Amino acid sequence: SCHTFEHIPDPLNSLQKISDLCSEGADFFIEVPSFETLCELNRIDQVFHQHVNYFSVNSMTELFKRFGFGYINHTFNFDMWGGTMILHFKKGHLAPDKLVVEKITASKFKGSLSNFKEQTNLFNNQIKSFDNVHLFGAAQMLPVLLYQLNNKKLNSGIVYDNNQSRVGLKYPHLDLFIEEPPMDLRGESIVISALDSYRPIFKNILSLNPRRIIDVLNLK
Repeated sequence: SCHTFEHIPDPLNSLQKISDLCSEGADFFIEVPSFETLCELNRIDQVFHQHVNYFSVNSMTELFKRFGFGYINHTFNFDMWGGTMILHFKKGHLAPDKLVVEKITASKFKGSLSNFKEQTNLFNNQIKSFDNVHLFGAAQMLPVLLYQLNNKKLNSGIVYDNNQSRVGLKYPHLDLFIEEPPMDLRGESIVISALDSYRPIFKNILSLNPRRIIDVLNLK
């Protein structure tokens, strides 16, 4: 299962059906957004309406345990959606009865939220005096990031993107139009707005000679 369970209102019902279909010894692999990496990287921009559940390694392990699946191992993928986790469970496997990784506490999440707000406030104060500010990276969840930033300066104008299938389109409910970047961005202040593609976009922008490149969440 790949990026499904975060969208399911009743994962217990779904897991019961999966368990009924699986024989003893069956392997089950699942990938979902990781609450651990979300907190670690302060990616509160990844909390949005399309996800009705957020899972940690421990909560997912406990969930599968109810239906006879034992934890085998897991890994994190930091390259998409602020970090995802891939877990391996086996039906009938007796896993050690202990926490797999450190438990995510309410205070840890509040700390991550506080760090996120501090960073976005720094960003908004930084660009107040900048003219000719443009976004680079027409990400799918850009409207969510803009909502979190709450900066009217960014809610209209141009979003640069090299993907030809996006060029010429417009974000619904925003006055943001997607355009191919010019060959020279001299004099422009560029905000990298596709956060999960920060590194390749940064390298691309450098070759276009912008006046400055602005990092929203200090992802360097």
